[in-house]
Amino acid sequence: NDYNMELDDLPFPAYELVNIEDYYMDTSGWHNPKGINFHYNFPIITSRACPRRCSYCALELFQGKKYRARSAKNVCDEIEFLYSKYDCRYISFIDDNMTVQKQRTIDLMDEIKDRKLDIQFDTSNGVDLDTFSEELLDSMVDAGAVRLTVAIETGSEDMRKKILHKHVRNYKIFKFFKWAEKHEDLVLASYFVIGFPYESHETLNETAKMIEQIPSLEWVGIHKLLPFYGTAMFDYCHEEGFIKPDMANIHNEMASASYDEDYMVKPEALEIFELEEFKDMIYEFVAERRKARILSKNKGVPLEF
Repeated sequence: NDYNMELDDLPFPAYELVNIEDYYMDTSGWHNPKGINFHYNFPIITSRACPRRCSYCALELFQGKKYRARSAKNVCDEIEFLYSKYDCRYISFIDDNMTVQKQRTIDLMDEIKDRKLDIQFDTSNGVDLDTFSEELLDSMVDAGAVRLTVAIETGSEDMRKKILHKHVRNYKIFKFFKWAEKHEDLVLASYFVIGFPYESHETLNETAKMIEQIPSLEWVGIHKLLPFYGTAMFDYCHEEGFIKPDMANIHNEMASASYDEDYMVKPEALEIFELEEFKDMIYEFVAERRKARILSKNKGVPLEF
């Protein structure tokens, strides 16, 4: 195993080699409940790999199977360095699964508060609902969380379990959003994937119904399935005949597919145009609901589908 297991022994990124001013951005439209003046978003990784074994995820192919995490002190030392040297006031924690170890994450939030670091942050790649708790959520918001993302993938619990191997029950998803609704300044987002081999009108309807039933969900990302080479999802799609890859040129084919608008997988029960219509419908609904909330605080807009 060539992966480094002691992440605290690694030096911080060589920020001195980067011209920070090249990354200046207009943040006037950003969600900024603290009203902090900031023009940079600093990405920080606090852990590597993930203990989950979702069938569509290629993370273990380049991060390894063993989850490793930096200590709360080590992460906060990096934040404090950026805070002092570069006036860092906004951070994106870009771990693939930052909150696997609940107590470590709470300890990090406590460190941020104890050091009086007046920051705001988001979790752009998501939080782990299997280990999440209301205590952890409250701690993150108190430390400066302004946007949390949840990778739900599909509203169909059955497909999530049997096809995606993502064992997150619906009740945990709804419980998380109930906790989060108590924090008015917290923006909530989620990722979904469409076009699984056995996607159907029924499973799409379950996704739409879930989005409707979570009025606090302000942003969604609807992505087409891309069965990465080396994953269980790729093997399944290949063996069942849903994809016919050029195995002699597979790496170039995967690279092209990442930027291609076409779908690699066509579900048995759906046409591609139906997937696109569904995506457009969800985006329009969420945008209209967000607009209605801003204008009237209305959280009961119905979703017609």
